[in-house]
Amino acid sequence: RLTRLPLTEIKIDRSFIMNLEHDPNAQAVTTAVIGIGNRLNMTVVTEGVETEAQLKLLKGLNCDVVQGYLFARPMAPEDLLQWSEGPAMSLVSDMARHVLVEGEPTK
Repeated sequence: RLTRLPLTEIKIDRSFIMNLEHDPNAQAVTTAVIGIGNRLNMTVVTEGVETEAQLKLLKGLNCDVVQGYLFARPMAPEDLLQWSEGPAMSLVSDMARHVLVEGEPTK
């Protein structure tokens, strides 16, 4: 059914990512979903990334998009400019560089 739905994106729930570093089952599911998404030419979004180790694992699996508290907590619109000038942007830049240079071109 997944191949017949008009989908362009698959999202991996944070419940899998919370234990990604230590749980082989979470790793297996995450690896499989990213692989399926890539083969179906869908963007794979992973939510709940909170550690650099999780980010590194997801980069290695060629995950397209990551989001989570590692980058920022929810914020008011007026705080966005200050956040964009802070240290979290280097992580965002590193992920973008991985996707655009080291990994497959973005879809």
